[in-house]
Formats: sequence, C-alpha cells, structure tokens
Amino acid sequence: MLAAVAVGCTSGAPTATPPGTPAPPSASPPPGHADPTAGLEGTSWRLVWLVGTDLPAGAGITLIVTGDRVSGSGGCNDYGGTYRVDGQRLQIDEVASTLIGCQEPVASREQAFYAALPLATSWEIADGRLILRDADGTDRLVFEPGG
Repeated sequence: MLAAVAVGCTSGAPTATPPGTPAPPSASPPPGHADPTAGLEGTSWRLVWLVGTDLPAGAGITLIVTGDRVSGSGGCNDYGGTYRVDGQRLQIDEVASTLIGCQEPVASREQAFYAALPLATSWEIADGRLILRDADGTDRLVFEPGG
C-alpha cells in the first residue's frame, strides 16, 4: 500500500545548521565510482549524509533512478516518486511510501529524508558521490553508489 507523504514548504530566510550537525562527508570515491558527466538514469545510491540529521552507517536509505521514477527504501518503508532532470536542475515529485510503523530514531530519519527529496532542485556527481542541493545551493543529501 502506498500513501502520499505530505511535505510542507516554508518561505523566508534559510535557517542555520544546528550545532553538532556533521558536515557532508568528503572521503575519496570508491573504486568504480559514477562518471560525473553521466546522467542519473539507471543509477542506484545509498544515503551517507542528510542535512540536520545524525545518520548512522548502514541506515538503509536508498535512491534508485529508473526511467522517470525514483524509488528505494527510506530505512523502514519503501517509497516511490517521479523526477525530471534538465541539465543540473532536478525536480522530485509525488513521493509516496508504504505505511509500516517504524521505531525511533528510524521514523524521524525517514521523515527527514522524505521531506528533503522534493527540496532538491539541483544535482551533481562529485568524487563519485551524488549531491542533491536545494534552491539556495545547500547540500541536502549526499549519496554513494550502491543501494
């Protein structure tokens, strides 16, 4: 069963990163990393950094890009949605997930991930990692190949 995930948008000045929020990882890319000139079509990623969230290794959050769809695991529930790319511009819409009850802190991380996806307006593959940024150019999500 899929259900729409409600995602709120706010306007106004961006908020500061809370103290203690880890910086995006900057390790060297793994062997066989994605080509930075390649598109997103047919790629599979695992989340390694989510702005404002303490994301443990092995959180199990993935992003699979196929055709005009994104899908994967939010760490507890499966999700799907649509996406469009125009150069480096990105739009992710219609994100819906299954409704399995998840325990904390998994549930909070999953909701933060689902909320961050539609905020992504640009993408880049750098050092073998997929980086999704918001309209202000802030890194929102960082993925490594795999999934």
